[in-house]
Amino acid sequence: MELKVAGLREDFLELDTGGVDFSVLDSLKTILNEDQRIEYAGVNLTHPLTRRIRFIVKSKGNVDVMIVVKEGIDKLMKLSNELSTLIGDTLGRS
Repeated sequence: MELKVAGLREDFLELDTGGVDFSVLDSLKTILNEDQRIEYAGVNLTHPLTRRIRFIVKSKGNVDVMIVVKEGIDKLMKLSNELSTLIGDTLGRS
């Protein structure tokens, strides 16, 4: 897995990734777009053969984009843990 910062300002983050599953970044994008402090979050597969993914986040006003992204990652991790627990509990009852 690799990650390169392609652009960074207080209100903007652009990452170029390789070896990261698209669905993980797409889920993070969805969480960030639900946040009122975010103007735009997007993810796109730049080339299907190389599996390069571009992830872009733009916050509103003077909101520090890194703080919102970290909070989004925390929320995604919490959802993932809750799902894992739910599946484990459900399968454990079978």
